Amino acid sequence: MSFERFCELVDKDTTLNYMEVQSVLNLTADMAREVVANGDIVEFGRLGTLLPSFKSKVVPAGSEFNANVHLTEPRVNLRPNLTYFRLSPTKSATNVRKLSQQQRPRIRSRRTRAVLRLALAIALRALARAAEAVTLASKLPPK
Repeated sequence: MSFERFCELVDKDTTLNYMEVQSVLNLTADMAREVVANGDIVEFGRLGTLLPSFKSKVVPAGSEFNANVHLTEPRVNLRPNLTYFRLSPTKSATNVRKLSQQQRPRIRSRRTRAVLRLALAIALRALARAAEAVTLASKLPPK
């Protein structure tokens, strides 16, 4: 399913039109990328947590550490919320505290659940693109 089609599905259950849904999803991914690029951790709701990551080079003895030289391949990592991504119950899922009836989110229809699953897939795809952009941006020469 295309991103545009997905946004059209979401707009039917919201007060937003499909272009506004697209804008919100893209802005969310872009803002999360910027925050993580500054070294912060982003709790991304039910999806999980976005964390900054990088590789580093060995600093020779007697040399001073320089982040611009010794840190390489910055990227955004998603630590997924395992209970959210688990589609069927397993042994480890039984250890999770059960929510009372009032605490459970109400998802009224199969269509809404399908739309939410698609939103998740698109958000993850956008995050992967953002991580790729961070990696490409890190390879550019400094200004």
